[in-house]
Amino acid sequence: DLHTMDEEDTVFGNKDKKRMQKQEVDEFGRDIGGALEQGRASRQQVRNDKRKNLFNNDTYREKEGFWTDDEEELGSQYDQRQNQLLQDVKRIFSDAEEDHKSLHAIKNSLELLKKRYPQAYADTYISLSVPSLFAPYVKVQLVHWNFLKNPKLEAMEWYKTVAEYGLFGDIKDDDHDLDVIPKIVEKVVTPFLID
Repeated sequence: DLHTMDEEDTVFGNKDKKRMQKQEVDEFGRDIGGALEQGRASRQQVRNDKRKNLFNNDTYREKEGFWTDDEEELGSQYDQRQNQLLQDVKRIFSDAEEDHKSLHAIKNSLELLKKRYPQAYADTYISLSVPSLFAPYVKVQLVHWNFLKNPKLEAMEWYKTVAEYGLFGDIKDDDHDLDVIPKIVEKVVTPFLID
């Protein structure tokens, strides 16, 4: 590319070396180096003119996407909608009974059931339903999550709560309670991030 070669010559000082070289002539006796030098100078002038216009012309800035008034308006609209959403989320479990208001309450109820009636817990496949029972509470917490600023799931409250679920007594390798977090990530967190 001629523009790139021109800038490279200017920066690294290759012009002086080229001038010292023997003058090249085409089959008609014309100086090839002189024509190249004229073309180089005119291209440099065009680049300089474009740079001046870029910073001096307001309509050019607007046209090229340097205008920021629209971005500020969109940012304030986003903030308003986000605040409204967070207020609505706070009201989701406001009318629920105490033993169903939080993830801790559900977790404690299920663990108590597993401790008192381990055979019934296993026979009724409750452990397979646990990710679905925890899902609404996890979704509420995900609404507050800014995954670009804090991408670690381990720092979230639901993760800390669920990480300890069912880890007492005799734990078998085929216990489905060991797969609660991977199932929640698969069924709740991943669709949340994709949508």
